[in-house]
Amino acid sequence: MTMLFAIGLSASAQEVQDPMIGLWKDGSSDRTFEVVQNSAGSYDAIIHKAENKDVIGKKQITNLKAVGNKKYDGGTIHLFSRNKTGKCSAELKDLKTLEIVGKVGFFSKSAIWKKLP
Repeated sequence: MTMLFAIGLSASAQEVQDPMIGLWKDGSSDRTFEVVQNSAGSYDAIIHKAENKDVIGKKQITNLKAVGNKKYDGGTIHLFSRNKTGKCSAELKDLKTLEIVGKVGFFSKSAIWKKLP
């Protein structure tokens, strides 16, 4: 019994955590986001910390789907101050750097998020 427990513990310790999941800081603003995997298997970014307290707890990005090697697409970005939504994609540049691209109409903007410990 003890040996089975030790083997199970060793196997779970070796599992690799999904690099998208966790807390991220937007390098160009005061916002911090918690990226979670939803029940459909895609990713949502929930505002964890912001200067505007009214947006805390809201989903800034919804339904971002893994499409390949460290690339994500098909998401929706919610621009609360403009009351608009747009398309969203992302790419993991490394385990601690995420590039987010939001597109509304003909305009696009990218942001770099850094993973928090």
